[in-house]
Amino acid sequence: PSSPVMQRAGRRGGWFGVVFGVGAFAGTAMGRCIFSLDLEHGEEITIATAVVIACVGFAQVIRSGTAGHRTRFMMLVSIASVYAALAMLDANTNRWPEARGQARSLVAVEGRFLDVARAEHTHLGRRDSIPDTSHIVMLKVDSKTLGDGSIMPLPVGTEIEVRIASGSMPALPGVKVALVGTLRPAGRSPNPGAPRGIRASSGVSILVPDARLIRPVVDANRGIDVNWMVAIRSEIRDRFRRGIDAMVSCSEGGSDEESLLWCLLTGDRDRLDDRTRTAFQRSGVSHLLAISGLHLAVVASIPWFILGWIGVGRLIRCAVTATFVVGGVMLVDSSPSVVRAASMIVPALTATAIGAAFGVIPLLGIVAGCMLWSDPGWIDSVGFQLSFVATSALAFSCGGARASWFGNRDSIGRSRWGMIHDRWATMATASTVACLATLPIVEARFGVVPLYLIPANIIIAPLMLLLLMLIVPASIIAMVDPMFGHAIARPVNGIERMLREIVIDVADVSPVILTLDPGGIWTLLATMLGVTIPGLSMHRGIRRIAESTFLLTVLIPMLPSAGTSTDDRLRVDMLAVGDGTAILVRTPRSTVLFDAGSSSIPGFGAQTMFRGLRSLGVRHLDGIVISHANIDHHGAIPDLVRLVPTDSIVVTPAFLRRIHGAPDTTEHSRLLEAIARTKRLRIVSRMDRLAFPDGDWLVLHPDVTDRFRRINDESISLQIHGPSVTSRGEHRIADLLLLGDLETAGAIRLMRRTPKLRARVMEIPHHGSWRPVVVELIESVDPTIMLQSTGPRRFETDRFDRAARCRVRLVTCRDGAGAVTVSRDGSMTVATTGSGIRARIRSSSVR
Repeated sequence: PSSPVMQRAGRRGGWFGVVFGVGAFAGTAMGRCIFSLDLEHGEEITIATAVVIACVGFAQVIRSGTAGHRTRFMMLVSIASVYAALAMLDANTNRWPEARGQARSLVAVEGRFLDVARAEHTHLGRRDSIPDTSHIVMLKVDSKTLGDGSIMPLPVGTEIEVRIASGSMPALPGVKVALVGTLRPAGRSPNPGAPRGIRASSGVSILVPDARLIRPVVDANRGIDVNWMVAIRSEIRDRFRRGIDAMVSCSEGGSDEESLLWCLLTGDRDRLDDRTRTAFQRSGVSHLLAISGLHLAVVASIPWFILGWIGVGRLIRCAVTATFVVGGVMLVDSSPSVVRAASMIVPALTATAIGAAFGVIPLLGIVAGCMLWSDPGWIDSVGFQLSFVATSALAFSCGGARASWFGNRDSIGRSRWGMIHDRWATMATASTVACLATLPIVEARFGVVPLYLIPANIIIAPLMLLLLMLIVPASIIAMVDPMFGHAIARPVNGIERMLREIVIDVADVSPVILTLDPGGIWTLLATMLGVTIPGLSMHRGIRRIAESTFLLTVLIPMLPSAGTSTDDRLRVDMLAVGDGTAILVRTPRSTVLFDAGSSSIPGFGAQTMFRGLRSLGVRHLDGIVISHANIDHHGAIPDLVRLVPTDSIVVTPAFLRRIHGAPDTTEHSRLLEAIARTKRLRIVSRMDRLAFPDGDWLVLHPDVTDRFRRINDESISLQIHGPSVTSRGEHRIADLLLLGDLETAGAIRLMRRTPKLRARVMEIPHHGSWRPVVVELIESVDPTIMLQSTGPRRFETDRFDRAARCRVRLVTCRDGAGAVTVSRDGSMTVATTGSGIRARIRSSSVR
C-alpha cells in the first residue's frame, strides 16, 4: 500500500469516487426534476441530449488520459448526463396513471412470497369495529396472466405488497403461487406540496379478498416449485421475529404490542404506539427508530471484538464479521440506510483483510452511484438523503469539529474519567455534526424542528446505543433459544420503558418550531454548508461568515409567517384523507379546520394531514371544529394540536356525551389530552355564532335538546359567510355549508328548521353516502360547487350523478385535494391536485 503505484491508484480512486457520487446525485436529481415538468416531447429531447453529452465527455476523458481538473470536470458532466437519462427512463417506465380510478383492475398474478404473512397492525379504527384480521406479505412477480390491459405497470420482477383481507394465511415463503386480486395503486399523493410517487413497487398493492384465492402452482409432474434460498431466509427471519416476541413478552404471558424493541430490531414502526412515535418526532430523535449503520456497526462489533479477544487472525476475523453484517441485512427490511451501511462495511472489511485502505468519502460516492443506478427512485427517499448526508458530514467534519470544540484527544496518561470524557466528547460531536448537516432536510421534508434537537440527541443517542448493544446480541441468542428471550424479558422491557419515558419527557418540554419549505435550491445550499462548516480549518473570519450564512439559511424558514389566510372573501381547501374528512376554511383573518380524521390512511395525522396544512402555509389555527364523535373526523387532532398552535376546539354537548360514555380507549384518551392542551374549549349548539376573527360562522344543527340514535345525525352543520358581505340577513346565500356525516334524521330536521337554506359551496354529507333526503337537500341548497371527501370503495357505488348535473363536484379519491376560492366580486375559482382542474366559475346565483 505504501508503494508509489498504490498511492497514485488510491488518489485516482479517491477523486473518481467523489466525482462518481456527485455526478450520480446531480444527474438523477436533474432527470427527475425535468420529468416532473411534464414538457411536451421534453423527455425524448433531454434523453437524447444527455446521451450525446455523455458520449462526447467520455471521449474527451479517454483522449486526454490525465487526471487534471479539466478531465475530472468532463467526467463529472458525463456521469451526470448518464444518470439524468437513466432517471428519465426509469420515471417514464413507472409513470403513474393520471386517471387513478381506471387503474384499479382485477389481476391474476404468479409469483413467490418473500416472507411469512404478518398481521396488519393499525392504530386506527372505530370503537365498535371488528378486530382487523388482514395480513400483509411481499410478492415477487413472475408473470401476470390477467389484467394485461391495465394502465398500471406491473413488470416481472416487481416486489409488490399483497394484502389478504380474510381467511387463514398458510406459510408459503419461497413457493410459487397464483393469486387473484384487485390492483390498487396509491398513485401520487393528492395533497398540495406532498411528494409524487413514481416507483410501482412502492405505491401499488394487490388486495386479495380471501386467502382461498391463493394456491400453489403445480407443474406437469404435480410438483410444487420452491425457491429454497427464499424459504430458508424467511425461516431465519421468522425465528428472529419469534425471538423478539419472546423478549417483549409481558408478565401475563402476552406480547407488548407497543414495545420499542420491535421497532429498533426490525425497523417496523407499525407496532409502535402513536404517543411514542410523536414523542420521538417532537424530541428530534425519530431517526434513531430506523435501522441504520449504527445497528450494523453493533452487529459487526460482536464478532470483531470477540474474535480479536481470543486471538483469531485478521483474514478470518474480517470474513466472519462480514458474514454477520450480511446476515444482519437479511434479517431486516432493506432500507436505504441499511444498504448504504452494508455496502460500506463489507468493502472496508475486504480491504482490511488484504491490507488495503479505502477513503470514506470516495467509498461513499461509489456506493451512492451504485444504489442510484439500481434504483433512481431512491433519491426521493428521505431515508436515503439523511443517511448519505449524515455519513458525509461525519467523515468530512467530525474530526475537525471535535478538535475545535473539545480539543485534540490526549492518549497519554489518561485516567478513567478522561476516557469517559473522551468517549462522550466524540459522541456529542458526532451527534451535533449529524444534526447540523441534516437540519435543512428535516426542515424541508418534515416541517418541524424541535428546539432541543441537539441536546436531545446528545442525551438519547448514547442511551440508544447502550440499549442496542444489549438487545442485538440478546435477540441473536433468543432467535436460537426463545426461552432465553423470556428469561431476560423483564429487565430488558424495564430498560426499554425507561428510555421511552425519557423520550416522552423530553418531548413534553421541547418546544416545536414549524418551518416553511424554502425550496430545493435553498435546502441544497444549506445542506452543503451544514456538511462542510464544522470541519473547516480556514481563516477564522471566513469561517465565521460561513457559520453565519448557515444559521441564516436554517433560521429564515423558522420565522413566523403571516401568509396563512387569504386575500379573497373565502378559501376552502379539502384535503385528501381517504375515508375521512379534513376541510380548511380561511378568510382574510381566520384559519379554521373543520374535522381532521381518516380511517384508511396510516399515519394520517402527523404525516398526510400536517404536510398538507404546512404546504398551504398554515402555521396557526384559530380553531378546530369537530363535527361528531367518529374517529374518521377527529383521529388526527391529537397529532395536529401537538404540532400546530391551536386557539380553540369547538364541539357539541352530544360529542362530549359520546366521548365520556365510551370505553377508555387510546384514541379517546389522546383526544381528551389534546382538548386539554388547547387554550379554549367551546361547546356550541344551534344558532350559536363562533367568535373567530372575521366572517360569520353560524351553527345550524344540532340543538342542545336534540337526541338521535345515530352518532352521524349529531354532526355540526356550519354555515359560513365571508367577511366582505354587508347584509346580515339570516336567509341570504351563504358562501359555504358544511354538514359532517348527517344522515336521514339529521338532514330532515335541518331542512325543517331552515327551509330557505342556500349556499354557493356545499359539502355532501357522510362522504357521499347516497340517501333520497340528501338529493332533496342538494336541490334545496342549490350549490354551484359540491365537496365530497371519500375513499375509492364508496365512490365505486356512487349515485349522485343526477344530483350533480350542472354543478361542479370535487371528489378526493378522484380529483385529489380540492381548493375553492370565493372572490370579493362573487366569482369562484376551483383547483385540484389530482385531476388537474383549473377553472373560474361565475354562477347566476352569486351576488
